[in-house]
Amino acid sequence: MNQQLKIKAVWMRGGTSKGLFFHEHELATESAEREAILLAAIGSPDPYGRQLNGVGGATSSTSKVVIIAPAQDTDFDVNYTFGHVAIQQPMIDWTGNCGNLTAAVAHFAIEEKLIKNPVEIGIQLVRIWQTNLNQAIHAHVPVQDGLPVYKGNDKLDGVSGTACAFRIDFLNPSTGATLPTGNATDMIKLDEGSRIEASLINAGNPMIFVRARDFGLTGAELPVQLNHPELLQKIERIRQIGAWVMGLVEQPEQAALRPATPKVALISNAQPYSSLDGQQLQEKDMDLCARIFSMGIPHGAFTGTGAVAVGIAALIKDSIVAQHCSASGDMVRLGHPSGLLLTGGRLDDTGKQAVAASLMRTARRLMDGYVYVTL
Repeated sequence: MNQQLKIKAVWMRGGTSKGLFFHEHELATESAEREAILLAAIGSPDPYGRQLNGVGGATSSTSKVVIIAPAQDTDFDVNYTFGHVAIQQPMIDWTGNCGNLTAAVAHFAIEEKLIKNPVEIGIQLVRIWQTNLNQAIHAHVPVQDGLPVYKGNDKLDGVSGTACAFRIDFLNPSTGATLPTGNATDMIKLDEGSRIEASLINAGNPMIFVRARDFGLTGAELPVQLNHPELLQKIERIRQIGAWVMGLVEQPEQAALRPATPKVALISNAQPYSSLDGQQLQEKDMDLCARIFSMGIPHGAFTGTGAVAVGIAALIKDSIVAQHCSASGDMVRLGHPSGLLLTGGRLDDTGKQAVAASLMRTARRLMDGYVYVTL
């Protein structure tokens, strides 16, 4: 028949990301067919890098899919599965979580009446089981008339306008050991024989933290200044070797098949710089600077799970993040290309294992209806 496949979907913003949300029961059960549908809906693969034949936004922050199902476990409201869609390759990376879109999951669960114990007014606890990483997440969403409170005065740097922010708690945010090697820092040996010191942290998502100065950078650069083939190639090689050292792959080259995790971030001391929207940030405004790479390109803000890892790494003695962080408490003000964000965490008594991390985020439903695909 000459017709397109028509699937119910919701387009949502969470934090500084956007994603296409589906109820699991609306999608094909066979994995290859499901993946083909999701790729087509987003508009990948696109050799032009524009995703014009789908709803994706042609950036790592807007090429994402989320699948939601009611949780059978009484301790949770929803099961949340995240897919990071490559733009130019026919690939969806299912190995990690999106901390930003976790905020949208909380709104979606409330709006779609998936909460087991709903409240009409006050703070709605949304209990989320993150299936990619087998992690528990709690979101504390202000509600009125049984719906999320949408209007507010909270500004999230990297997002225009204001909204009502809410707290997201990542419970035991490490899948396995927070320090996969047991070390606060490790030396990564590159192919040409040089070495880069890195902190390999597994919290929120697997992360690799390196010093900006080791690349001849200040750490205050904006994405366009970091978007150079030679630098990106080196960052990718560090990412691949780091994945192998962390035990995520059997050979470094296999990390190319999981481009979303681990991510690499450049760390530097707090310093003044002008953000993407022209804000003049000062050293006193932040505790450290960081620039993160996502799906092979410099991120315009900072990933949510990357922020979780920063909050945890800042507490780990002698980690690269801790060495450059001036925070005196357990909350960290992180300077990123779009401005600032606040993150924090808590370690167990050993000082090496994460037990909790928190973020403040906003979210909003942008559009709902049907997405059409041709297979």
